[in-house]
Amino acid sequence: MNSCKNTTSNTGFLIFIGILTMTIEHIGLIFFPDQKVWQVIDKLAFPILAFLIAEGMQQTTNVKQYQKRLLVFALFAQLPYMWAFNVTELNILFTFLLSTSLMIAVRNRNWGVIIICIVLGIFIPLNYGLYGVLFPLMLYFWKNDDDKLVSGFILLNTAYTHELGFIQWLSIVGLVLCYFQYSFRFQVNRWLFYGYYPIHLLLLLVMERVFEG
Repeated sequence: MNSCKNTTSNTGFLIFIGILTMTIEHIGLIFFPDQKVWQVIDKLAFPILAFLIAEGMQQTTNVKQYQKRLLVFALFAQLPYMWAFNVTELNILFTFLLSTSLMIAVRNRNWGVIIICIVLGIFIPLNYGLYGVLFPLMLYFWKNDDDKLVSGFILLNTAYTHELGFIQWLSIVGLVLCYFQYSFRFQVNRWLFYGYYPIHLLLLLVMERVFEG
């Protein structure tokens, strides 16, 4: 079932929830790194953000421009991301960028590019790794096909339980939130999230340095 033309009326609210949960998670990871509860928040935020990427790719009229903007924000966020979390991996926007390339390749049945994307997802140090590349892909093609979506979610999480832990199954909660039909609407520019991502990392990094100093 091809769902590329389907959209959701909840996009604005999901952007708001995605920003809120991501911010809470990052505050916890930066200022309270020993408390595991923040990992739970992460499992709520990730599927929402992945859903928005899938929907963004379905709605955009210019895929190349969409990817260019994603790349710009990913580059801008990389140093703050590394400094804030003391890691060397690429941030989640790079993960989603690779996922968008995989979406295009699968849609066009370009097997060479498909293999390259999968290999890069395995060997490049990405936030969420290949799992983070495949999750938005699953939503892109199956978000309006319940049977395939449930099967894909179970298979993907089963395959990565050893690597990501059983806590990753909590992502089902964030995914379910994407499918509620809310009685209220938020008018939010989609690019607010992408711009917010590097800016809030910079602000949190500054706050951390101030509190440490």
